[in-house]
Amino acid sequence: MAAQLDDLGMPVAAMVGNHDDRAMMRAAMVLPGEVMQGFCQYVVELGETVLLCLDTLIPGNDAGILCTERLGWLEQQLLAAKGRPVVVAMHHPPLTLGLGVLDQDMLQNGLQVLELLARFPNVVQILAGHVHRPVSGTVQGIGFRTQRAVLYQAPPPVPRWDWDSFTPAQEAPGLGVVMVEQGQVIVQDLQFCSYETGGPTVKG
Repeated sequence: MAAQLDDLGMPVAAMVGNHDDRAMMRAAMVLPGEVMQGFCQYVVELGETVLLCLDTLIPGNDAGILCTERLGWLEQQLLAAKGRPVVVAMHHPPLTLGLGVLDQDMLQNGLQVLELLARFPNVVQILAGHVHRPVSGTVQGIGFRTQRAVLYQAPPPVPRWDWDSFTPAQEAPGLGVVMVEQGQVIVQDLQFCSYETGGPTVKG
């Protein structure tokens, strides 16, 4: 996998999701910069902007968390940014998104994380994944964005569904191209194949 990503000719900042393994991630991928001991959290310098890549994994659990140790690291990095624009990336969104059963598996201490981020007006964007659906807005005065998945997409919240009735939305996979320059964050959607090619009819 690392060799394939090297062929992209662009920097890659790999992050753990709820199905990943930290030890395997650290063994298989070259994580940039100084990585927090015991976790997969690190800083990426993007010119004058600081990208903080967080590790929200709870092994064996679909939900996420930032424990006291990881929260302390985050606060240290926010202080170290000294007012420079900060983008925070994490797998689990730190807020509920009106997505029904998916909202049960967000960041368990999301409010605590948001209260910390809100202390730093230089935090300009939160980027998250996990929900397999594009959702954007603001929270605590900070812009946030979730992204389409490269596999199946979660259904919209209406009509209501649960895991017993789950059927992927008939929507194509996608990538988000994030452009960061002088504290400005722009995310452009990129559909790289048709639904018929990349949207399997997965059940459950």
